[in-house]
Order: sequence, then C-alpha cells, then structure tokens
Amino acid sequence: MPTQNLKAWEAYQLGKQRMAKRASADLADAEQFFREAIDLDPQFALAYVGLADTLDVQVTYSGAPKESTLGNAEKAVAEALELDPRLAEAWTSSAGIAQERGQYERAESMYRRAIELNPNYAPARHWYSMMLGMVGRPDEALVQAERAVELDPLSAVINSNLGTAFSDKGRFREAEAHYRRAITIDPSSPGPYVSLALLNAYALDRFTDAVPLARRAMELDPDNPGHSCILASLYMDLGDDTKFIETITQAVKRWPDDPWVLFLSAMVDLIRLDGAGAVRHAQRIFDLDPRGPTGAWGLAILRNADLQNGRYDAALARYETAYPELFVQGAPRIDRSNYAVATDLALVLQKRGESGRADALLNGVAPVIPTIQRLGTFGSGITDVRIHALRGQTAAAIVALREAERAGWRLRWRFYRDLDPNLAPIRTDPDFKTIFADIERDMAQQRGRLATRQDAPLDLPAVR
Repeated sequence: MPTQNLKAWEAYQLGKQRMAKRASADLADAEQFFREAIDLDPQFALAYVGLADTLDVQVTYSGAPKESTLGNAEKAVAEALELDPRLAEAWTSSAGIAQERGQYERAESMYRRAIELNPNYAPARHWYSMMLGMVGRPDEALVQAERAVELDPLSAVINSNLGTAFSDKGRFREAEAHYRRAITIDPSSPGPYVSLALLNAYALDRFTDAVPLARRAMELDPDNPGHSCILASLYMDLGDDTKFIETITQAVKRWPDDPWVLFLSAMVDLIRLDGAGAVRHAQRIFDLDPRGPTGAWGLAILRNADLQNGRYDAALARYETAYPELFVQGAPRIDRSNYAVATDLALVLQKRGESGRADALLNGVAPVIPTIQRLGTFGSGITDVRIHALRGQTAAAIVALREAERAGWRLRWRFYRDLDPNLAPIRTDPDFKTIFADIERDMAQQRGRLATRQDAPLDLPAVR
C-alpha cells in the first residue's frame, strides 16, 4: 500500500472504481474521492495521479472546459512527480494531458518512459494505444491494446478500447465482440454502448440497433453532451429531422459551447437553409478548437460559405492558421490526421487558380486513403470519390461512390449529397442521384423498422 493512511487508501480505491465507469456523475465523485485522499495524506503520489487522470477524462466524458481543466490536471501531475519522479502512473498521466492537447510526439516519449518504468501498468498501454490510433498507426495501436487487455482483462474501458483498435483495422466483428465483452464486464458503464452504437451505424449499417444503444448510453449518463450528440447524429443520418432537431435543441440548452453541440447546431441551420446561423456556429467551433474532432467540419462549413461568396483568400488564411503543415513549400505533410482537410483545401486552391498546389495536396492524400478502412466513424468515407470529382474523373468517382454505398457507408451522407462543393462536378450525374436515392431508401426502411421496436429490449446484459 503506497500510503500508511488507511482512510486515504480507501478513498483512493473508491476514486479508481468511480473513474473506471467514465460516466459524468461517477467522474465527479472520483474527483472528490481523490481530493479526499490527498487531504488525508498530502504525500500520497498516486492520489495526485488519480486526480489528474479524472480531470483529464472529464474533458472528453463530461464536457469540462479543456484548457482550465487540463491546467489543473498538470498541477496534480507535477505534485506526483515531485514526490516520486519514477512513478510510471504519473508519466502516463503527463502523456495523457499532452495527448489531449495534440502534442503527440511529447506524449509518445512519456508513454514510452512510463512503460519502461513499469511494463505491466495497463493504463499506460491503453492510453498509448488510443494515441497511436489517433496518429494513424493502427497496427501498433492494436498491439498495445491487446497487451493492455492481457494485463487487465476485467477492465470494461480497456476491453472497449481493444474493440476500437480492431475497428480501426476494419475488423468489425472482432470489435463488436469486445464492445459486448466490455458491457458484460460492467453493464452500467455508458462508453461501450456508445462505441457499439457507432459501430452498428457506421460500419455495419444497422441503425435499428444503433439508436437503442445510444439511448441506453444517455440513460446511464445523461450529463455527457457527447451521448446526446451521438443520438442526434444517428437521427440526422436516418433522416428523422424531427427527432434530430429535438435532441439538439435540448442539448443546446445544457451545453451551448460544446464543440459537438455547436457542429450539430450548424447542421440544423443548414437543414433550415439558415446559412448565416451555420457560419456563426462554425466560427465558434473554429475559435474554440480548430483542430479538434469537430474542427474539420467547422472549417468545411466556413470554407463553403467563403467559396459561395468568392472569399478565397479568407478561406486559405483560415486553413493556414489551423493546419500549417499543409503549407510547407513543395512538401505538404499529409497523414491520417489531416487528409480530409487537405482534400477540402485543394478545392480552395483550385478556385484561386493554383492547380499545381491543389494537385500536390491531392497527390499527397491519395496514398493515405488505402491505409484507412472506408467504414466507421474514423473511416475514409468517400474521400476517394471527392478526389476523383475534383480531378474531373467522373466515371471513377461514380464507381467509388457506388462501392461505398454497397459497403454500407452512411456517415453524414446528406451533407455530401446536398452541400459538399467538392462533389459539385458530379452532382447532376444520373448515377449520382440514383446512388443517393438508394441510400435514402435504406434509411427510410430502417426508420420503419426502428419505429416497430422502439421499446424492444436490447440483446445485451441488463444493468445490475
């Protein structure tokens, strides 16, 4: 026991148990338990680590303000490292904070240091795996995720992350098995339901199963804005605008400055043909976190408005601010983290008459696409279609679009059908219209099936 104070140790253990669930209320409780442990024993380094980790994950799971929350997490980690500079748990926490800020090289060096200090610390492998997936190294991510499960086979969150690592490799059935395993381990943890919902919708084209799963996550954690946004996104892609708008309207009342809520509010504006409202929401996303998960979508909405109004220089400047690596003279740096943005930027350059620079970007994107599975929330989607369209390769674009439709691609399909200027060169093609009509028919059928099973029980373990 790393503290001689039994009450501090008990508070620490309670904090760990609450944090493992990754639900907003549990994370708030965990924070208090870790603070209690610190008050009882100010020399208890692991309690500072627990506090830091809880603050860190609250940014993702509770919508906590990013910079102030991470700043407080950093202070807690600094205390832990001062007490024990060789504490692997503290190095892992430091890496997690760097990762949350997009400082991936710094994070990786600290993850490696943590693993060197304690190769059997499962959270180091788990968080390192998540980062490797984010930077486009799925093979390494899977290795670390599998090792984390070997070290802690009864952790729901670690099993769920292994599911995500399999999903990033396009191994969707194995991903599903591990998400279900995570739910079996802890049916009261909302995260695995969310992951399974997204897999069902965007990898397996099973929205009828996805919506009840997303609802279950909301029931388990109503204070997480992400769960409301996921359910709203499912309704949007299903074509149920009434429920989509209702869900987002409620989310706006609670979390008006959450980036995902802002993005989906912009999508509501676009459905209502309120271009000015969409731009306001997109600008707010850009101001908050231009390179965050919703940043690319905010940029795309702003870009579209700029292109419509001939503001090519303004669009270009915005991209250069957020993605300077795409402006390296003669050698733009393109990888899995920015390939979609590079494709959007190429159209801006085309409009400015800079076809050479546009081609350089598209040539840089092309070899990245085959390294990413098409389906899933982090799949390449129809990026290949968009590149063919920008290059005037209509036949190739239509073939790729049909391939995507048959595979089950549905993510943000209405935006691409109606609003994406990259697809303007092929939008009037009869086959383009036929393919999207097939998607719309599929969604209508799934809406009908969902209506018949609104209250049907999930084929999953009941919450204990």
